[in-house]
Amino acid sequence: MAAAELFAENGFTATSTRAIADAVGLRQASLFHYFARKEDMLIELLDRTVRPTLDVVHRLKLDNYDPELALWHLTRVDTANLCEPQNLGALQLLPEARADQFEFFWRRRNQLFRVYARLIARGYDSGTFREADPRMSTDVVFGLVESVITASHSFRRRPTTPAVIADAALRICGVPPGRARAVARAARLIDVR
Repeated sequence: MAAAELFAENGFTATSTRAIADAVGLRQASLFHYFARKEDMLIELLDRTVRPTLDVVHRLKLDNYDPELALWHLTRVDTANLCEPQNLGALQLLPEARADQFEFFWRRRNQLFRVYARLIARGYDSGTFREADPRMSTDVVFGLVESVITASHSFRRRPTTPAVIADAALRICGVPPGRARAVARAARLIDVR
């Protein structure tokens, strides 16, 4: 996490492997035992912004759940991951993160976006979701979740933030408030660990 802090504070290019090694109390040569290149560190840190959520999607088999419940879980888990104190999501905002060498992360992020799109489309196809259209709703919900990356520290640290964002995702898709509250209560009974 020291690398993440240094990348966020100084930028990727300006952060040396020596500075990272010093921050974690290692010799520079020892650091290369774990990561062959500085780029590998950033790839790993970026992947930590999507991997935990994709793991939950696969473990819970969210496609087997009712679209409302699946979307609420996906949104809550993804938001909670992005609200971690290290704010690793901010690393995707680094200009260097757009380089070809980080394409792996962008493919994984797109995979996560497609999970949102699939769940939301299924909700519209079943008549569960009502307003706007699936593409617009997917863009808005995904954008809402990722907005926590740039949100204030106090908002990100509130324990209720992931559930608030999950509730809002249902509302964006046209789920009435009473139904959204019932879905949230039911969702809390499912163990996502």
